[in-house]
Amino acid sequence: MKRSSLWLMVGLLVGCGASNPKQNMPDWYMSATSDEDYFVATGEAESRRRNLAITAATDRARVELAKQAEVHVENLFKDFQEQSGDVTDPVVLEQITNVSKTVTKRSLRGSNPVQKDVQAFEKPDGRDADQEPDIWYRGFVMVELSRASVDAQAVTAIRTEDELYTRFRATEAYKELESATSGVDG
Repeated sequence: MKRSSLWLMVGLLVGCGASNPKQNMPDWYMSATSDEDYFVATGEAESRRRNLAITAATDRARVELAKQAEVHVENLFKDFQEQSGDVTDPVVLEQITNVSKTVTKRSLRGSNPVQKDVQAFEKPDGRDADQEPDIWYRGFVMVELSRASVDAQAVTAIRTEDELYTRFRATEAYKELESATSGVDG
């Protein structure tokens, strides 16, 4: 008897999971990937208000975008450090950290939502059958950010740090970065 009760509970849980609104995710949400031209990230959020679901999903996607951009900028500076031999200089390391944070923060202003979807669903909350259903919204957002824009922000930020700029300008990494960003506004 215990065994059949266990299987009944498992069956109910699996059956209830089939109506999970997360199974209705847009196709683009799970297949969004960055490429050589753009960083791409997705975000999802729930709220009782439609606009807050989209706003929160956009914010979450931008957090993921910021992580990608920050890693990209840090990698640019690692190349610079290796070429210049400034791997352990505390002044350079502090300047790189500051520039990296500034670039990431400024770059996110150029991020754009390219896909949005909002889905309404009833959230079970133990209400009585005669009460109105509790309607919630789940927002899905995909944002993108141009890699060239991030690189241009990096060049601009480096130029504001005199000592860092002087050292960085002499490396091949800077020449590659500058040529990749020629014609891109920071």
